[in-house]
Amino acid sequence: MNGLPSLHRITIWVNNKKEFENSWQVLLDENVDYIYPAHGKQFRSSDLYKFKTKINKIKLYSLK
Repeated sequence: MNGLPSLHRITIWVNNKKEFENSWQVLLDENVDYIYPAHGKQFRSSDLYKFKTKINKIKLYSLK
């Protein structure tokens, strides 16, 4: 996601941090220059490398 409500390409809707990180790795393994998300403008895939460490800092909240 690129834009609100995400920060550092990390959406606020993450259920499983490991699966989320794995999905980023799938994109990075494609070795493309740009990513075209369904929401927001295109961005360089290097952003995923830059912000990948922030995934571990996500605090997950259970849905009620």
